Amino acid sequence: MSGGACLMETYYAVIGDPIDHSLSPLMHTAGYRALGLEAKYLRFRVSRDQLKDAALGLRSLGFAGWNVTIPHKEAIIPYLDELTPAAVAAGAVNTVKNAEGRLIGHNTDGEGFIRAIAESVSSWQGKTAAILGAGGAARGIALALKEKGVRLIILNRTPGKAEELVRLLRAGGGEACAEELAAGAWLSEADLVVQTTPVGLRGEPYPLSLQGIKKGTLVVDIIYKPWQTPFLREAQDLGCRTMNGLAMFLHQGALAWEFWRGEKAPLAAMWAALVEEKERMETSVEGKFPRENIALIGFMATGKSSVGRRLASALNWEFIDTDEEIEKVSGLSVAEMFQRHGETRFRSEETLVLRRLGRVRHCVIATGGGMVVNEENRRLLAERALIISLYAPLDKILERVGDRAQRPLLRGPRERLEALWQARQSVYGQADMIVDTGELDVDGVVREILKELPKRATDARQQGQMEPGGEEDGQAADP
Repeated sequence: MSGGACLMETYYAVIGDPIDHSLSPLMHTAGYRALGLEAKYLRFRVSRDQLKDAALGLRSLGFAGWNVTIPHKEAIIPYLDELTPAAVAAGAVNTVKNAEGRLIGHNTDGEGFIRAIAESVSSWQGKTAAILGAGGAARGIALALKEKGVRLIILNRTPGKAEELVRLLRAGGGEACAEELAAGAWLSEADLVVQTTPVGLRGEPYPLSLQGIKKGTLVVDIIYKPWQTPFLREAQDLGCRTMNGLAMFLHQGALAWEFWRGEKAPLAAMWAALVEEKERMETSVEGKFPRENIALIGFMATGKSSVGRRLASALNWEFIDTDEEIEKVSGLSVAEMFQRHGETRFRSEETLVLRRLGRVRHCVIATGGGMVVNEENRRLLAERALIISLYAPLDKILERVGDRAQRPLLRGPRERLEALWQARQSVYGQADMIVDTGELDVDGVVREILKELPKRATDARQQGQMEPGGEEDGQAADP
């Protein structure tokens, strides 16, 4: 393989953020095994500011190709050397091929979608489809449906993007219009409804009711994990036929395989792996939780973020760090927010983050050490998650901490820190489960949690939630 470092095996990957939910490695690896291929498929979390380095790095390392998922399908384009007609038409790329060091972007959304629903549509003639969203996936799907002669209704929270897609469809001879993202006549007109946005990836409800939709309408959510989003549950309750994104995901993967390797993909083996994983997830330990998420609490430097990421990966769940969510919204680091606005503002931001999480499902949530100081935060966490407290002795915490400038709490004397650590133990102690991380590495902590989860989950169901009372701290903070 040229165009980069010489690798003994052929390497592929998927990049995105979030990425822990992706089943691409499992699906493609099943295909490689079925054909006896010497190939590996990896998964990389890549933030927006890392995207250029990631694209150039994968090329330099000699990766033969990679998939691109949210939020990079459009942002990846400037770092590519060439686009296929499908990618140009969609204005988005979900598949990249490294052809002798030349990066070629392709889009399999449209064709993957058509293949996925082909058995559910007897005829395309006279059909109307409503597309929710106007991003890269929506464009690919809409253009493919246009080629089938389907009338299209585009709904998006940003009207300008919906109008832009409508103009693109009309320019190609399609019949299309834009509607406000609200209930309307389109609900009774649509024969097919396709939800293309990330809403529901964390189990949150879609901000639009389907009341008024025709019974029997085919409703598709291109999210495949969770297997049934709140959007699809509502559609099913209203008498619609529903389909998640798993079949589309399969066909997208098969099309990527063909683009990279120039040969047909082993569909049966890839689909069997996906179905097996779906069944495993439905019967595994996470299905026994009385609450559908896990929240990690505890003093700073007890390992909440590192353990949370590893635990989420082990469970195939999403990972959310509340401090990172605050930083994304505010544009400030935690230390900067404390310096500029003080602890009161930070605590209010923590509460807003928990409220925004809404009905998330299958997420591991790492919290700031002082989040449970607030009574409402304790209530919100208890409603949404099985709560696990990570404990470490104070000396171990001080040993683990590196840059004190990034920890507002450490700027005070040790005596105040020790008093705060001691006072918070009563709140941390109300968790459903407590794990001592003092002498364990990250993998050891995760193993301990996974071993105890079934029993602790049952105990939590029987015993209820964290008590609302506890420490009130208006002096220092543990971000």
